[in-house]
This record gives sequence, C-alpha cells and structure tokens, in this order.
Amino acid sequence: MGTKTMECVEPRILVTTQEEKVVRMVGAQHMVNLEVLREENCWALFYHIALADREKNESKGLEFIDYEIAKDELIELWMSQNYLNSIENKEKEVVGEIYFDNLVTRSFFQEFEEDELGNIMGCKMHDVVHDFLQFLTKNECLVLEAEGGNNKRIMEFDGYKKVRHLTLMFAPEGPLIPSSLCNCKNLRILATFDSKITSFGGELISQVKCLRTLNLSRNFLKEVPNEVGEFAHLRCLDLSDNHDLMKLPDTVCNLINLQTLRLIRCWALERLPEGMGKLINLLHLHVMGCVDLKLPKGIARLTSL
Repeated sequence: MGTKTMECVEPRILVTTQEEKVVRMVGAQHMVNLEVLREENCWALFYHIALADREKNESKGLEFIDYEIAKDELIELWMSQNYLNSIENKEKEVVGEIYFDNLVTRSFFQEFEEDELGNIMGCKMHDVVHDFLQFLTKNECLVLEAEGGNNKRIMEFDGYKKVRHLTLMFAPEGPLIPSSLCNCKNLRILATFDSKITSFGGELISQVKCLRTLNLSRNFLKEVPNEVGEFAHLRCLDLSDNHDLMKLPDTVCNLINLQTLRLIRCWALERLPEGMGKLINLLHLHVMGCVDLKLPKGIARLTSL
C-alpha cells in the first residue's frame, strides 16, 4: 500500500493598491502594474453597473461628482465655526494650515491643485471619506434638494432641531422663503449650491439668529436686506458671483463679529458702506473682479485686515 505525502504550500497574500509606496511598505516580492482604462471604457463600466436602467443620454446630467475645495476658503470656514484652537500663540490662519496639512498626511484629501511654488491651493475629498463623514455627522449636517419651489423640500427640514449645517441645492429662481426653519435655532452654517436665489428677507434672519456662516454665492441676488445687520454672531458672509449685486446696506457695518467678507466677481458692485471701519474683527476681505468698486476711507481703521 502506497502512502501519500502532503505538499506544504506557502501562503500567499494578494494586495491591491493605487499607491506604489504601499507595495514597498508590505515588502511584496512581485508587482503587477495594471494598465489604465481609457475614459470611455471607464464610463461604459460605470453605466453598466450603476445606471443600467437609464438611457445613456439621460445619465449625462449625473456625471458631475468630485467638488473642488479651496484651501483658504476651508480655513476661513473653520475659523468662522471656532474650530481652530490656539497653538503657541500662532495666528488662526497658521493653525488652520497645520490642521489642513495633518488631514493631507492622513489622506483625507486628494487631487491637489498647486501653485508654481508647489503650495497646495485646492483639493478634492475621496468619496469614501466623504461618505464616512456624512455617516458620522448625519444628525448635524443636512443637504436638501429643492423641488418645485424653494419651500417644497424645506418643509421636510422641520423638526431637525440638532442640525447645525444646512446646504440647500437646486433652489429655483426666486426669493428664499424658509417657512420651516423656525425649529433651527442651533443652525450655524447655511449655504446654497447650484441655486438661483434672487433675494432673502427678515423672515430668514429672524429664524436663524445663531448663524455663524452664510454662503449665498453663485446666486442671482440683486440686493441684501437691511435686516442682515441682525446676524450678531455672523463670522463669514459669502456673496461672491452675484453679478447684479450693486451695493451692500449700511447695516452690514453692525456685524461686529464678522471675520470674512467674500465679494469675488460681484461685477456690478460699486461701493461698500462708509461705516466699514466698525468691523473691527474683519480679517479677510475678498473683492477680486469688482472692477468698479470704490473702497470707503474708513477701511483704513481695520488694522487686523
């Protein structure tokens, strides 16, 4: 009777990665480089798996995914929410740079945009990181898509008392009338994205008094209401790319806690209020592209600008 001997097979571990440095870290004996798929093949694969029940022409509107994050805007946003703790008496902008660099080393961001000196100016966030952060902050952050008018989907927001950060998407052309924000006393950030808001009034301001950041950039605003001066806690106001906005009300000068005012590419803007010197905490004033803008004399008193 014969006997069988069992061969001892060495264990094998297969590692897949997008980074060649990982191959070196694990001490791999063999590395196989896969060829990059052409863009049309990537889209064909995506359509087949994710959009099998849709017409190809219909899915064209869904191609936009990755949002570009400007580093300076992100740091100013952190400052407005008081997220930056002082480190060895460093200015908060410097602390923000340190925080940003730490997130970069931990692969929170990708696809960096650099200037000619190699400094990071912008980036994007990996979709997996984005989804994970949305899961962690699901009780504090909310994104709403407006359908059939500003109020239809905003009504669903009623009752989200813990939400601190609200982004409104695809608001149609017309005034922003948030009739159901009465329970949002803790809201700290209100922003719009791909919207066409033409105005907002005292009703909004009276319902979100604790707002720290108001971002109404890339809308169709023609004026800012006088009641904007009642945002006593506002740190960041972004009205960039509202091309028909010609002036700001004098009550903007009541925003004594304001740190950042962004008016980039407000092409029709002709003047800033004379009382701008009262904004003693203003650190950042962005007016690039405002070709007819005249700055008031009082701006010289802003020693922290």
